[in-house]
Amino acid sequence: MAFPHLQQPSFLLELHTIFPWLVESIFGSLDGVLVGWNLRCLQGRVNPVEYSIVMEFLDTGGPMMKLVYKLQAEDYKFDFPVSYLPGPVKASIQECILPDSPLYHNKVQFTPTGGLGLNLALNPFEYYIFFFASSLITQKPLPVSLHVRTSDCAYFILVDRYLSWFLPTEGSVPCHSPPAQGGPAPHRLPGHQPCPLLPMASTTLAS
Repeated sequence: MAFPHLQQPSFLLELHTIFPWLVESIFGSLDGVLVGWNLRCLQGRVNPVEYSIVMEFLDTGGPMMKLVYKLQAEDYKFDFPVSYLPGPVKASIQECILPDSPLYHNKVQFTPTGGLGLNLALNPFEYYIFFFASSLITQKPLPVSLHVRTSDCAYFILVDRYLSWFLPTEGSVPCHSPPAQGGPAPHRLPGHQPCPLLPMASTTLAS
């Protein structure tokens, strides 16, 4: 049963306000000053309790992704600085040339003053994934004495889980799409078989 106060616009507005702060707290700041949870160094064999909590929280059916879906249903947008995009893409946008990739279409509003200081208007899922991807290169180099196994590293295991769930390559797609307003978040049940690949999804993945 849903609590009435959780469905009020004011509560959703609060979620919208804290979302960028929460994402930055987890993945660190784009300038590398804030380390965040330092997922590259978090290993199950070294810190099993913290590792388990973090992986459950950031899993595809975990609380963080449920928050992403809730905000996604409200069509909120979040600013991501163009200056932190990959070099060629950043240069193209700053020269007021829209990149070929459809990922950036309808997300940049060019101004008469040029492309400097521009932001991408990203939906909650895009904003989350952009920070997740950027955290790999913005975090400080690992200490030489620290040996990290990618097979036991929270960051790389999350990469594998996200790719398997959101970009499946074995002829299947998740049965659940982001929920409608107030609906439950997607969750893969134990032993659940993926849905057959839809024609549209098949075309998209093959392109």
